[in-house]
Amino acid sequence: MTQKDEMLRLTLDELVNASTVDKSWVIALLDEDVIHPEQGMGTDNVYFNSVQLTRVRCASRLRRDFDASPQAIALILDLLEELRPLRQLQRQVRVIQRIEDIDSEY
Repeated sequence: MTQKDEMLRLTLDELVNASTVDKSWVIALLDEDVIHPEQGMGTDNVYFNSVQLTRVRCASRLRRDFDASPQAIALILDLLEELRPLRQLQRQVRVIQRIEDIDSEY
């Protein structure tokens, strides 16, 4: 998480307004561990950062485009997170293969 992500602090109501979804939907995402609030100073101060806002917006698109339930969205987002490092590794392997191909030509 970057410093900018940490600087953004949205309350639940602000998160709902910023993501243009209804509060019950955001609460359903909380219940399914799709989003995770950060703990502020004191026990009643929870907030959400830009990562959580992005996840709510992505969840909203999955709901709209595929009529996905909060449970399905949780699974989809977890799988997408697992895919990111695999795709990065795949890109790195391709670069190494290209370098080896170039080296073998000389």
